[in-house]
Amino acid sequence: MFSVRVPGLKYPVFLRAKTSDIEVFCQIMVHAELDFPPPEEVRYIVDAGANIGLSSIFMALKFPGAVIDAVEVADANIPVLRKNTAFYPQINIYPMGLWFRSAKLKIINPEAEPWAFIVEETDDADPFGISTIGVDDIIKMRGAERIDILKVDIEGGERDLFQCADWIKHVRCLAIELHDHIKPGCHQAVDDAVRRRIFDYQRCGEYHIYSFR
Repeated sequence: MFSVRVPGLKYPVFLRAKTSDIEVFCQIMVHAELDFPPPEEVRYIVDAGANIGLSSIFMALKFPGAVIDAVEVADANIPVLRKNTAFYPQINIYPMGLWFRSAKLKIINPEAEPWAFIVEETDDADPFGISTIGVDDIIKMRGAERIDILKVDIEGGERDLFQCADWIKHVRCLAIELHDHIKPGCHQAVDDAVRRRIFDYQRCGEYHIYSFR
């Protein structure tokens, strides 16, 4: 692990050498793919697939008044996520998966790069199962009326997340990476969900941005 100083950041960020952390750093901190026009008055952000925390930090700096819940499913990423976000009290870490219902997940490709872990549901009795939280549940837990920005980068898990998406009515802006090359049907599931709302669309690097009216 090594530290990097970023112009504009008071604290360093920590990356793991010879891993996909470098590519995540370039995507978020160099190319600023999350620097899209925001909705007004951003108070609550959910970062699903927070990885090592760079996206949460970027949004914490952009929206200093917002509370950010960083949800990350992979145990391997949690120590770096905690280390990177330790200086940002508005970022809360949830070591679990964001899902459409309460369930247990397992990582089916543990040998993959840290940004590419793929999950699927497993039996509730699986001792290695990872707990999930639903979008409605995290809103209730936070006591919020809505999610101002929902960032989703969950390596194909979005296909399942959006197949039961009544919760979309509580989201003001969705920033999502789509992974049809991992799980065919991701784009279709998201399209079917967002079609229930009137929205403006733009592309920012790998992210598809839906701003709901």
